[in-house]
Amino acid sequence: MTAKDESPTFNFDGISRKWNKEMTRIQVQMASLALSVQNPSDSDLNKVEFADKIFELEDKRDQLLIDVVLDVPQSWLVSNAPKDLKWDKVEDLDWMLSEKFEELTQLALTARQSSAKN
Repeated sequence: MTAKDESPTFNFDGISRKWNKEMTRIQVQMASLALSVQNPSDSDLNKVEFADKIFELEDKRDQLLIDVVLDVPQSWLVSNAPKDLKWDKVEDLDWMLSEKFEELTQLALTARQSSAKN
């Protein structure tokens, strides 16, 4: 990847409307749970249960992401990340810098919306 290509690339060929609905559902559920953690009196769940539910949703989101990620810039990865990641396993996402992961998710959603218009 060259310096001008410092952005992840995605492939939405063959990705269905169902993928988009599921990704949106997960994002909304995660946001709702995050708000509930701040206001635990609104729910019977404790903070550990909230965290467990968020982690479950993150796992589902990551599985959807890996379906569309083609490549991620090396600068978005931890320094000891392999140079030859294939981006075909959920575990490949674990090499990302934490501060770049949310950006990846948002870029995937934006790229999906753009590809749906074409």
